[in-house]
Amino acid sequence: MHGILSKNNRVLALIGALAAGSFVVGGIVYAVSSDQAGELAAMSTRISRLDALANTMSTEVNHAEDSLGDYVLSGDAIARKGFDDAVTNQAAAADDFRAVAAGMEPVESALARLEVASLDWRDRIAMPAIRGVKAGTPRPSTRSGHSPPQTGWASTARLGALTASSLDSMPPSSSGGPRSEARRSSALSSVSAS
Repeated sequence: MHGILSKNNRVLALIGALAAGSFVVGGIVYAVSSDQAGELAAMSTRISRLDALANTMSTEVNHAEDSLGDYVLSGDAIARKGFDDAVTNQAAAADDFRAVAAGMEPVESALARLEVASLDWRDRIAMPAIRGVKAGTPRPSTRSGHSPPQTGWASTARLGALTASSLDSMPPSSSGGPRSEARRSSALSSVSAS
């Protein structure tokens, strides 16, 4: 009766089968979680890049505004060059931001609004002030006694908020990781923009 397993041997065979099954299940869990880890890493990298570009745009808006003020007060060509460089750098950062944010429609929409607001600020405030300096007349907002609207800054702050809201609309992953990381990053962006 060597073909029939004893009760002890059957228990040992069952334990061996359970151990082998647990290795199979562990392998499947590892494969699935490593795929999710890759997705999380990719999303985290994307959000970090968007955050850095949003900070760059915010800095360039501030630099353009400061350089314009210096130019209006001093008429210095270096200040004017600083303004032109800031506008160019902001446009380059916006192009990079658009490429990274591809497929994130609310974020792309916020960027478009920021670009419209910046263009509006340049058309209504900056360019008349520059023409006024060249002609020797004061800046339009100085003549009327009103400060220029801060449309560029408001849009930059909204860009960070819309980044967070668009990420909230992403389908949740099982760990919730990219959305919480993205929320943290975009909160930092909107705080630094204000």
